[in-house]
Amino acid sequence: MEELGKLMIVCAQRRDAVLWMQEGAVHVCVGKCALSKVFSANNNDESAIRKIINELKNGAYAPCGGAQRKEAA
Repeated sequence: MEELGKLMIVCAQRRDAVLWMQEGAVHVCVGKCALSKVFSANNNDESAIRKIINELKNGAYAPCGGAQRKEAA
């Protein structure tokens, strides 16, 4: 449940992220229009939730192209 709370905080800090929980799973939609992506995981799968958090903070769906910014530095 700790990772689920962290995911909620990460999503709350972004205007382009929508988080919802349904039937024992958590879903996050991030991005706009054709560039949007939906991530899903079981509520109790902390490893999968941690991967979603990492993708939102450091991966291809990081704000301001986080992964590209790291490569340029």
